[in-house]
Amino acid sequence: MPNPIPPDHESSWTPKVRQLRSKAIMDVEQANFLVRRVSAEEREPYEKQAHLQSLTPQHLDALFPKSVEPIKVFSLDTRFRFQDSQRNYDQNAYCSTMLIPITPKLIDYFRRYFYPDNIKGGVPGEYRGNPAFKKEKEEITVVIRKAGWSDFWELIDDIEYTPGFMRYGNCTGF
Repeated sequence: MPNPIPPDHESSWTPKVRQLRSKAIMDVEQANFLVRRVSAEEREPYEKQAHLQSLTPQHLDALFPKSVEPIKVFSLDTRFRFQDSQRNYDQNAYCSTMLIPITPKLIDYFRRYFYPDNIKGGVPGEYRGNPAFKKEKEEITVVIRKAGWSDFWELIDDIEYTPGFMRYGNCTGF
């Protein structure tokens, strides 16, 4: 379960971090979707678990294999473009774009629990299950760690997929 951010804890942040948190909340309130580019291999576990309200450790392991970082990053309303430009054009990679509609439940969740992802000293252990935000390329991105995925997943009413950005070839499996 995520932990609410007590006012005295938030007041220990720099003014810049507090302003960035306010901007992150406002950006989420104004957005329509959380957006994530996914490969065919990554899409499959989401689809298998879409009907589940609660997830087992096995479900989480399928979504967060040991070979990848235990986080999922979402942009707001637009497809994220990787800094490593080759990743943007890899054949059969990121064949789909996952769209999670931002509902009032999700907005409330982010208002209550948003924590800065790149705060000096790192995210304290008691907040590792909280949704996080960070600024990338002047845009706010939303970070969900494995420790907080189940709580996040329970708030999702729907997931849509659209074809991903492809420069070469066709995506396989869809």
